[in-house]
Amino acid sequence: MISIFLDTNVIFSKEDDFSKALFGEKLTEIIDEIESNDLYDNIQIFIPQIVVDELLTQQIERYEDAFNKIKNIKFHNFDTLYDKEYKNQTIKLFDSKLEEFKGGLVKISVLPYPKNETLESIIKRAVLKKAPFEGKSKESDKGFKDVILWETIIQYKREHATDTIILFSGDGRICDTSLEEEYRSLFNDKIFLIKKDGNLRNKDLFDCIGDLTDKKIEPLFSQQIELRLLNLITEQNIDYLFIDDTLKKDEAIWKCVSAKILSKDVTQTKDTIEDGRIKLTINVTLKCVFKNETNNQNFIEEIIYSDFEVDYCFETDSFYIREYDTVNKGRKVFTLNNIELNREIEDEQLENI
Repeated sequence: MISIFLDTNVIFSKEDDFSKALFGEKLTEIIDEIESNDLYDNIQIFIPQIVVDELLTQQIERYEDAFNKIKNIKFHNFDTLYDKEYKNQTIKLFDSKLEEFKGGLVKISVLPYPKNETLESIIKRAVLKKAPFEGKSKESDKGFKDVILWETIIQYKREHATDTIILFSGDGRICDTSLEEEYRSLFNDKIFLIKKDGNLRNKDLFDCIGDLTDKKIEPLFSQQIELRLLNLITEQNIDYLFIDDTLKKDEAIWKCVSAKILSKDVTQTKDTIEDGRIKLTINVTLKCVFKNETNNQNFIEEIIYSDFEVDYCFETDSFYIREYDTVNKGRKVFTLNNIELNREIEDEQLENI
């Protein structure tokens, strides 16, 4: 049996729909690909309790942050009210969603915290600054959550010696090679530590599963669309949307002269087809350089977070930008969908999709 352990960062969602358990969509993506490749008899998914608790805390904190941004805004026809029961309601949402997943084809379980006797191991690991605590030049208590996750895996392996373990995480600290060596010394077995590449979605995970099962994994159609879109979001294709845009700072006007992409991630895909299109949202983080309009010798750098609303058109097999956040946090809307992303992708990239 292949047992996949999921870290918080691979099922964390940046959506703003606080009426649901936000981790559900990311987890569904993984489950759907397992089911579509008929792997549900060979694979089970584990979500450690500390991951569930962290996801719950993150969602509550994001709700608080979102409310604080709008609480002082006044409207003519309604008041903005704080939901005092949001924490309790969200706990129920999480419980309900997890029970829903447990009723599916893919076996899903929440693993409890490690037993009390692991405390000594955790303390020794902190004192020695062993991974996944950060190294000797860093704070020894940084990475405590990762240590609990790692000890949960170790405890499970001791009780299920023949399982093949995959840890899927977006955190390089818990994918440290020293942990592979520790695992091998304990169990004379290999653990597969897969670090998620945000630009490739879950591809690295399923490449590993394909190698282990000797089966060619077919990505879901939605994943193919998302990967193509991510490949198209390059500086060459979008920087002209930001170049020459201006913002006001320190009583001066600054003009954007360059934009470098730091990260990009598809945060939402709406599968409902409308007018032959599906809608996607992609979050792009850019480092922009601005020049002072009155003094060309002065430059500043700003980190800009921009959400792109994109349509995929089935008939033309094209992507169109409908609207996006500008550098001054405004919204630029193209009502005629006349901004088409460049569809040219290198042959090598197409082969990898």
